[in-house]
Amino acid sequence: DFIVFLYNGKKEKMWIKKENKSGNFVKAVPGVKVKIEKKKVVNPELKTPDFKEPVVVDFYKTIEELKNDKNLFKNLNISPYIVDGKVEGFKLSKLPNNSIPFKFGLREGDIVRRINGTLINSISKGYVIYNQIVQNGTKIVTVEVLRNGRPVVLSYKLK
Repeated sequence: DFIVFLYNGKKEKMWIKKENKSGNFVKAVPGVKVKIEKKKVVNPELKTPDFKEPVVVDFYKTIEELKNDKNLFKNLNISPYIVDGKVEGFKLSKLPNNSIPFKFGLREGDIVRRINGTLINSISKGYVIYNQIVQNGTKIVTVEVLRNGRPVVLSYKLK
């Protein structure tokens, strides 16, 4: 048995043989042992999201309440969620339990990834989506979050 590596543009073979009866260790070169471990890889993108019934939201009233919620802005921390060097959303921490975002389903540790299907990879992208909602009179808004590694889609019906 052997493992093939691509090294400096060339295929290199490393010959291996079983070193013990359990088959968990192999000997690659004299004196070097390599433990082979099987890891279960879970891709959160492949899990089925939890779809929630749309929550009815008085859009303009809620925006005004958010603007005046000094406790929220004093405590809430929003930080980029980075995967492979790219921003893939924003993580919420220190989200007050009595805040409007909490009331509408967001939770401590949620990672807001997409709004209406658009990846939120910058603060400016969030503003663009907000302006599109206002200018187009959007009636249904979906927010995809990662919650404990699972995608959850929150839906809002704006009035």
